[in-house]
Order: sequence, then C-alpha cells, then structure tokens
Amino acid sequence: MYNKIITLVFLFILTNQIQAQEVCNCEEFDKPTKAEYDKYFRVAELDIPKKIAADLEQSTDNCCKAKAQILFANIHLREQQLDSVLFRVGKAKAFLGKQYDSLVSPEQYRLKGMVAATLQKPDSAIYYYLEGLKNSEFHKNLKYQIIFCNQVAQTFASVNQPEQGLKYMKMSLELALEKKDNDLISMAYSNLASDYGMMYEITKNKKYLDSMKVLAPKSLEYAKLTSNPYYAIKSYNLLAGLELEYEQYERCIAYCDTVLELTPPQGMDQLRISALLRKGQSLSALGKHETGITNLQQGLALAKPFGVEKITMAFYEQLYLSYKEYGKPAEALNYFEIFKTKNDSLTNIEKTTVINDLEQQYNKAKNEQTIKELHQQDEINSLKIRFLIAGIAIALLVALSIWLYYRQKNLKHQQTILETEQRLNRARMNPHFFFNALTALQSFALRENDGKQLASNLSKFSHIMRETLESTYKDYVTIEQEVDFLREYLELQKIRFPYKFNYNLDLVKDFEIESLMVPSMIIQPFVENAIEHGFSGIDYMGELNVLFDEQADNVVITIIDNGKGLMATRKETTEHISRASQIIKDRIYLLNIKLKTKASFTIDNNSNGAGVTVKIYLPKIDKHESANN
Repeated sequence: MYNKIITLVFLFILTNQIQAQEVCNCEEFDKPTKAEYDKYFRVAELDIPKKIAADLEQSTDNCCKAKAQILFANIHLREQQLDSVLFRVGKAKAFLGKQYDSLVSPEQYRLKGMVAATLQKPDSAIYYYLEGLKNSEFHKNLKYQIIFCNQVAQTFASVNQPEQGLKYMKMSLELALEKKDNDLISMAYSNLASDYGMMYEITKNKKYLDSMKVLAPKSLEYAKLTSNPYYAIKSYNLLAGLELEYEQYERCIAYCDTVLELTPPQGMDQLRISALLRKGQSLSALGKHETGITNLQQGLALAKPFGVEKITMAFYEQLYLSYKEYGKPAEALNYFEIFKTKNDSLTNIEKTTVINDLEQQYNKAKNEQTIKELHQQDEINSLKIRFLIAGIAIALLVALSIWLYYRQKNLKHQQTILETEQRLNRARMNPHFFFNALTALQSFALRENDGKQLASNLSKFSHIMRETLESTYKDYVTIEQEVDFLREYLELQKIRFPYKFNYNLDLVKDFEIESLMVPSMIIQPFVENAIEHGFSGIDYMGELNVLFDEQADNVVITIIDNGKGLMATRKETTEHISRASQIIKDRIYLLNIKLKTKASFTIDNNSNGAGVTVKIYLPKIDKHESANN
C-alpha cells in the first residue's frame, strides 16, 4: 500500500510537469503578419502595428489574445506609457495561464526589465533579464537567450561595469552563430564591439580598440544581409567612434553623416544623438567650432528627454571645451559649471553592488537548478528498482523542504530589514533643494550685498548638507538637534520663497529636548512637501507649525499647514506625498523592530479649513538608552 502511494505521488509530479510545458499556439499570428508588424514598428509608424494588435485581440483564442497584449505593450513602451506596458503584460500573463509561448513568455520578462531600465532602476531591470534568461534556457528558446544575454550585458554597461557584461556578450555571439540568424549575429557583434568601446573609455587600454576594430566591420557585414537597418546604422556609429579615437576626424564626420542620413525621422534617436556628439567633437578638433557647436546643441536637445546623465554630461563637457577653444569664456564657464555640478552628484556604487549580487544569485540558482534536475532523474531511476529507497528519499526531501521553508522565512525577514535600510539611505533630501538653495543664495548675494548675512546663510546651508549626509550613519538625534536642523532648513526655504510662508517650531511642554531622541530626518520630508507643494499656487500667506509634545510614554510631533490639502493637490503631489509617507513608514518599521514599540503616524486634511495635519507618535528614547541600543 505504501509503495502504491509513492508511485501515485511521482505520477502526479510527472503529470504536472507535462501539463506545465503545454505549448501555446496562435495560427492567426503567422510569420508574414509578424514581419509586417516589425517592419512598421522599427520606424515608429505605429498605426499599422496597432491595427494588427487590435485585430488579434478580437480572436476567441486565449493564446492569440495573449500575443495581442504583448504587441500592445511594445507599442506602449515606444510611446513611453510605462503603466500601460505593465497593465498589458499582466493581461498577457492571465490569458496565457500555465501554457508556454515562445514570444509571450520571454517578452513578459523583457518588457518589465525595459520599464525598470527606463525608470533608471538597473537593479530591478537585471533581475527581470536574468529571470527571462533562466526561463529561455529551460525552454531552449535560443533567440531570447541571445536577447537576454545582450540585455544583461547592456545593463552592466549602463552602470560603468562593461567588463562584468563581457561574458554575456560573448555567450550571445556564440548562440547567435549557432542559430545562424543574421539579425542576431549583427546585434551580437555590434553590442560586443560597444562593450569593448566602453571598456576602452574606462581603462584607456588600446587592446580594446583593437578588438573593436575587428568586430565593428563584422557587425556591418552581417547587418547588410538583413532587412533591419538598425544594426547597419549602429555599425557605422561604431566605426565613427573608432575613427574619432584614432583622430581621423574627416573619416569620423563621414560616418556620422551616413548615420544621420539613414536614421528615420522617428525612432533610433540614441544613434542620432551619438552621431551628433562625435561629429561635433570632430568639427571642433578641426577648428570648425561654430558648426561643431551647432551639432552639439542639436544632440543635447535630443538627449535631454532620455534623462541619461552620462550622455548629457558628455555634451556639456564638449560644449565647454568647444566654447573655450572658440574664445567665448562666458558660454564656456556656463557649461563647465553645469558639467561640474552634475559630475559631483553622480554615483553608481549602490546600484552596481545590487546588480553584482543579483548576478551571483542567478549563477547560484542556475547551478542549483542543474543539480536539482540531475537529482530528480536519479530518484526516478531508483524508483523503478526499489520503492522503499524512493520512499526514504521523499521523506528526506519533505524534511529538507520544511527546514528550507523556515530558513527562507528567516532570510526573507532579514532581507526586508536590509531593503528598508537601503531604501532609507537612498531617500535623503531631494537634491533639487540643494541646487535651488544655491541659486537662491546667489541671488541673495547679488541683491542684498550683505556679507555677514550671506556668510550666515552659507553656514546654514553647509550644516544642512552635513546633517543630511550624516543621517545615513546616525539612527537618532536629540529633539534639540532636530529643531535646530529644521529651523536652518526653513530659513533657507524662506530665502527661496520670500513672503510665501511663515513657520513656527513650538515645544508645547517643557521637556528634556537635549536628552530625548527621535529618528533622524523623520520630519523634514513632510515639511518639504508642505512648502514645495502645499503652498504652491496659493494666493495667501502660508502658515507651517511643527509642534513637539509628550503624552505618557510617547513623543507626539504634529505638522500643520494651511496649504491646498490632500484632495486639491492629489494629482500633482501624489508622488511626493507617497515618498514622504514611505520614508516615515520605513523609519517606524525599523524602530518598532529594534525597540519592540508601537510607533505610528497619520495624515489628514484639516477639519476646520485648508491644509494638512500630520501626527507622528514615537516612543520616548533617552540619549543613554539609544547609545546602548
């Protein structure tokens, strides 16, 4: 009887595996239809792709409906409608169910990764790409294995770690040559050449230029065998970059002109931007500064909407150099200041750390999957010979699963705490405040010509910057320190917004502000939200009150403003209110875990008029108690 039960269990497992691998098939979406969709999608003529997707959506077959959602999702991505992309991906997953489709299944991961990359979240992007790579390897989907290898490598490149992505680029080329697909081979050659180009930019080792010199012509050779112009244009762009590095400026300009001539009016903007930058650099090197600056200005205008700081900074730096050589110091100084400010604010340390961790997790998961598959095969073979041994193996697996469950639960709890702490480190004061405050101080210096007052304001600004940076390392500050920090922050905001608001910091009861502690930077996000958004557009004097009180064993902080309120500003401040709320949620979550307290907060519209009231309830933490904790 026991052996029969074991046999039934294994038959059930095998049956589920077979069902899970059921393949989706949509006869209505044939190769000619896909080719027509791709043809117009590449050049951003989206009316025909939309009609193809809409017709497919009317099908009664769930597989066809799932494909339609993926086609729409790609169109939404081209139109930068990111919420619509995720909505369509969710619908595609629902239609597909447990079936597998060679387009829909991997595209779900790719599209989610593209959305994350567009939002400049490379850690999330690489997670989806690695999951897509695992899925494609499992289903032996060679085309998407190549695509995901390229996506992973390009994500590493986006955070200045092209050497980490090199093995994925090489894997992509090997797979493409195995598949004998000219489109994919051209893509792999061009991306590998780009990767070597980035490694040269970082190391200045000319061996990478030599590799690039071999790969770029190969990319162009295969691109000319396809109907897709993208990789041919990209290959010309790579050749332009090589000529620029070898100081062959006339040849570089010729390649750039070819790129600019071949790129369509819509789409391929990044290739056009790169060509304009290299052409501007080459023209300036030849002494043709005016024409070079014109090309650089055109490229910068195209680059700004992408929001990629590395690209825009290259334009700012070259414009500074070009104006300097052109003999226009005022314009040169302007672009130098922009470049210096942006360069000082860039950091990729945290992002690259997360990405490296994700890659290690992927490699570990891949090895574990291989071991698991071999182990399962051994169990099935053993079952045919000895049922009793199989029963013991199942019992061991159950015990191991229980142990792994509790271990995973504990790890997940620790991971939640770690992610919360990392999110708080990222959620410092809005950097726009620092830039705007510096501009306000500059205007104050020109307007008032009061050296002492300017020195005092600069001292406040430096103190705010120091406190903001040090908040990463300090869990708590005294109420006295928090009040001083808020007062200096509000005084600088008043310089930015003169005659816009008044404020009051009040200790309702005379308690020990020099010894009682509160979590650092817990009040500032709500104060910033009230000033930047609550008082925006009002035609009366804003009033902001921050009150500190004590009730039994709690410190109660109340933030009251007479701004527009939650409903009136919901559309324009949802993101900022959400940011402030998330920061305090994370602070209170960690506080309650560490001290086993019941801290909380509320946000409501004022019942007696315009504005918002925020109440924060914190436990009383003595200075000495905080040090011990």
